[in-house]
Amino acid sequence: MIFTIRITAMVIRRAMEQVLSVLEAQLFQYFESDIRSAMEREAISDRVAIIPP
Repeated sequence: MIFTIRITAMVIRRAMEQVLSVLEAQLFQYFESDIRSAMEREAISDRVAIIPP
């Protein structure tokens, strides 16, 4: 019984580690995309500011 509980706890722990790893990767991709978009917007506004009216 104790052995079964211990294996179950190990499986649950491993599953949680995998879930957290996936969430971390997705969050990193989101922030990377958000930063890239902000840099593109800034570059476009800089170019528009240079164009004479």
